[in-house]
Amino acid sequence: MIRPWLTIILDDYSRAIAGYYLSSHAPSAIQTSLSLHQAIWNKNRSDWQVCGIPEKFYTDHGSDFTSNYLEQVAVDLKIHLIFSSVGVPRGRGKIELLTKMIGL
Repeated sequence: MIRPWLTIILDDYSRAIAGYYLSSHAPSAIQTSLSLHQAIWNKNRSDWQVCGIPEKFYTDHGSDFTSNYLEQVAVDLKIHLIFSSVGVPRGRGKIELLTKMIGL
């Protein structure tokens, strides 16, 4: 059985899902970049208007977030990467709550 992996970009202010990527492969910098791409672009839907380049990108220390690839994407788009403190889940409360609600 293949385990699905969901990468979510959550707007910190509104808590709206700005982008996501569902895959049958473990998280990677490419999947994170694809979900960020979706978060940035206009969805052309009146019920999903969250879009734009974020000023800050909060994340944990997963290999998909600490890659040179994602660092270069952030530099190119002028996004400030902010990593949560190791072992301190408080910094990721909103996304942790969302994944719990979804059942992940």
